Amino acid sequence: MSIRHEWFVGCPTNIAHLPGDMTKIEILAPASFIYERGQHCFIRVPEIEKWGNHPFSIVSVQENNKHPIKNSKASSAEKNASEADQHHKIILFARTYSGFTRSLSSHFHSQRPTDTINTTSTLLDGPYGGICRPIELYYDSLILTAGGSGITACLPWLLSLTSEALTSHDLGILRRVVLIWTIRKADHVLWIDDYLKNSIQRNKNNANGLNLQIKFHVTMDDDSFLGHQSSSENLSNHEIENKIEYTTKISSHSDLQQTSLTKMTNLGQVTRGRPVLKDVLSEEIIDGKTLVIGCGPEGFLTDLTNTCGSLQEKVLKDEIAELALHTERFGW
Repeated sequence: MSIRHEWFVGCPTNIAHLPGDMTKIEILAPASFIYERGQHCFIRVPEIEKWGNHPFSIVSVQENNKHPIKNSKASSAEKNASEADQHHKIILFARTYSGFTRSLSSHFHSQRPTDTINTTSTLLDGPYGGICRPIELYYDSLILTAGGSGITACLPWLLSLTSEALTSHDLGILRRVVLIWTIRKADHVLWIDDYLKNSIQRNKNNANGLNLQIKFHVTMDDDSFLGHQSSSENLSNHEIENKIEYTTKISSHSDLQQTSLTKMTNLGQVTRGRPVLKDVLSEEIIDGKTLVIGCGPEGFLTDLTNTCGSLQEKVLKDEIAELALHTERFGW
């Protein structure tokens, strides 16, 4: 095993609380920590526990994945100063369940106000995993499917590809990217709405941009808030505003949901109800070579795997050239 950086480097870290029991972890990593999109790392927070490493997908995208070039003739002081300035931020998201994620959330929530950014130190190990094959050169379409916090494994691909479209005149044969994200509550979009907005804007500003589509499926919002919207019914900004006006008294929770739904409709298509993956993917997998990347709960991944297996009949019928699937899991 070749590790190109020091093991267990203590890094300054910011911890922030987000809606939906989500914690954002921002680590200032050394320049020697080189990673690729789709990889994960292990972290340890000694302030919470001295032993035990925990895996998280790296959401952020490293613009320059090459080691910094050092001048061999530079003095020791110059090298130390240069290395001190060479660092970059790594963004992780931790959904609160049990064990470490519960300790992480409760520890900083109890000791410091939730409206401030908490600071600590993190021991960083990795990166690991990823996809070695350059997907831009092999696939016409990329479909990113996420359930809940599984978006952390899909988002780096979206960020990377929209950034590459701005800096490269040739993205190979890849022309279409679709994100299908299933979430329980509308306010979960607030985890990454800025990332999605920036990706969409970058893509629009590029004459050679991708055919980018973002589709949300919200499964558990309040019926009183959504006006008893029927399952799998698309929502527009106008419809949402009419439903909100119909309610005489809106709680703070509903205010947050209203804001979230409005943001979602500005980002893409919003559908009420749990998606039938076979129907959804069958509409998206139409020609050429397609790669599906998925991450989510175990049941979600089982459904996704079975769906992609059944859709292989499109290959046998020569309706498409290839259908490949790559999945990431929460646990080990």
